[in-house]
Amino acid sequence: MQARSDWGDGARFGEVHGYDGDRLRAPELPAIPLKARERER
Repeated sequence: MQARSDWGDGARFGEVHGYDGDRLRAPELPAIPLKARERER
């Protein structure tokens, strides 16, 4: 949840130069626990 807060504050993530709109909101997370998936190589 800290990353989500930092995203909204602009504290940890940089600005996009040349974009004139409002800062985009962080995507909503699902209400279920996330499970890591195996990587295919």
